[in-house]
Amino acid sequence: MLEPRHPASLAFLILLAACGSPAPTGKWQEIGKTEVLEFFPDGRVSIADQGIATTGNWTKAEGGLKVQARYVGVIVTFTGGLRGDTLRLVAPDGETSFYLRVEPPK
Repeated sequence: MLEPRHPASLAFLILLAACGSPAPTGKWQEIGKTEVLEFFPDGRVSIADQGIATTGNWTKAEGGLKVQARYVGVIVTFTGGLRGDTLRLVAPDGETSFYLRVEPPK
């Protein structure tokens, strides 16, 4: 068990734990496919694939990530998470997609 020697160290550890997973800001491309996601620091996300584009919002949720986007007038919610430069998103039907970071945050 880590025992901080200074109160400031304890405060830093609490703050670090509260931050949870890192933000997905930047551009991501689906592995082996053409879909590109761009996450912005203000919680917006843009999604483009083969000339079709949509927008939505993202939030950190329960140690992971939640993305809501509009497809043909319907809001669809994806859940997932980050591990390094790999993003995993799970669709409502259980289909899982993986993305690699192709551009860091601006």
